[in-house]
Amino acid sequence: MSEVNPTESSLAIFSRAAVMLAEADTIQKAHELRDLALTAADWAKRKGMGEQAIQYARSYALEAERKMGQMLAETKRADGGDAQRTRLLGVTESPPTLTALGLTKRDSSEAQRLAALPDEIFEAVKTGKKKRTQAYREQNRRDSKPVPPCKANLGITLIHGDMLLEVPNLGKFDLIIADPPYGVTDWAWDKIPDYRQQVKKWLLTIQSALAEHYHLFWFCSPKWSADTEMVFRELSIPIKSRIVWHRRNMPMGSDAQDKFIDSWEMIFHSGNKPLNWPERWDSSRFDVQTFPVPQTNFTDQKLHPTQKPLELVKWLVTYGSSPGQTVLDPFAGAGTTGQACGDSRPCMLIEKEIEYIDVIKTRLGL
Repeated sequence: MSEVNPTESSLAIFSRAAVMLAEADTIQKAHELRDLALTAADWAKRKGMGEQAIQYARSYALEAERKMGQMLAETKRADGGDAQRTRLLGVTESPPTLTALGLTKRDSSEAQRLAALPDEIFEAVKTGKKKRTQAYREQNRRDSKPVPPCKANLGITLIHGDMLLEVPNLGKFDLIIADPPYGVTDWAWDKIPDYRQQVKKWLLTIQSALAEHYHLFWFCSPKWSADTEMVFRELSIPIKSRIVWHRRNMPMGSDAQDKFIDSWEMIFHSGNKPLNWPERWDSSRFDVQTFPVPQTNFTDQKLHPTQKPLELVKWLVTYGSSPGQTVLDPFAGAGTTGQACGDSRPCMLIEKEIEYIDVIKTRLGL
């Protein structure tokens, strides 16, 4: 990767970056340029070269990242072996994985989100007039397909806060659907240093909020399923079902060289009353269910990095509770549980990240 030469003037560095940006014709070159520009920004800051020099370097980094995102998006549209894909990846052999290109899934996702911004919004981000998150929210509002408006008597309560502090004050619930962070993304809120101890804190809090007769559904990555089950056992929370959610669509970059690609997630089910089955017997009673991951081009739009399918959550709500019974989602994310409850069940949503509070309000018309 190119490096910043300490003897170069700031003008020379930025001029070289501009030339490289114009000539970058592969994802790897654009990635290298982004890193060069970020290094230049850091160097300019340490040398006290002034805010303008730092902003120039950061703007080049954003330009390079955007170009990288545009090329990543093109490779998704191109067939695996065509010339366009080969050119963009800068290789002649089999197309490499994101890891081989030095990218994480988050790098790829963020670059493509940046590339999807209209020019005027991108310029505002580049000049520092808007933060990325603000620009993404604005674009989401522009691109979002109309969501059926919620009825006035929906009975949804939305709380911005930490579930460990909020849940003890909310009473008892007939159904709790919990989709906590479990370390499958690079987002800061998804990093759990001591996963097992954190799950114990969450489950103890949820256990205190369960009604006398209840159902609980707890989402979990295959990586942590054994640890999670041990916490359930430690707290004497009975596991009645181990539900497998099979994802039938996979995002770009979900590749691995030394293991099989996981295509499922676990949902632990605990409860002490009959499930709300319909009279008609069908496959909805099985413990393996297939639903696609939400995508930006779906009716079930992707609004959160770890968002669960609306139809999957509706399935849990329908069979785990009866109309009129109370529902809690202590890790609300994009508010999917609120939409799944519709106007038939009072629903309490708790979300810690302010960015997704805004998403929930927009989605549910709150």
